[in-house]
Amino acid sequence: MMASPVFKAMLKHCFMEGLTLRATGKVEVPLPDDDPVAFALLMDIVHGTKARAPPQMDTLFLTTLAILVDKYRLQQYVVTSSDMWVDSLRDEIPKTLTPDLLHWLCISWVFRRPIEFNMVTRIAERESLGQDLDTYSQVLNANLPIPQRVIGA
Repeated sequence: MMASPVFKAMLKHCFMEGLTLRATGKVEVPLPDDDPVAFALLMDIVHGTKARAPPQMDTLFLTTLAILVDKYRLQQYVVTSSDMWVDSLRDEIPKTLTPDLLHWLCISWVFRRPIEFNMVTRIAERESLGQDLDTYSQVLNANLPIPQRVIGA
């Protein structure tokens, strides 16, 4: 299986992780900002092992997964799983401008779900009344991976 471009770059000879890997044959890469449960689930999927069940799939956990998928560029590995996750929570997409609407904007953008993306952007356009839509998630304490050109539009 091919490694993510982010991990490939990290393991090149010019990074500390790459130097350690070449010198010792193994390396431990700390990921202090990543949710360990979500990361483990994604690694199970990427490596084709029997994926553990998520603790509880909800909008917040799906957003956490979307952030990691975007960060490590894993979209191609999780297409089937992400379709299943989004479909299972589709009824939870807000019908008005709420904090969860930005989470769904992130989810639909990262997992390339045009129907859901169009739904949430229409609501945001209609109800934001020209306000800046901040992509910062108070709950996750993270910037959502939504390009500024999307927010601006």
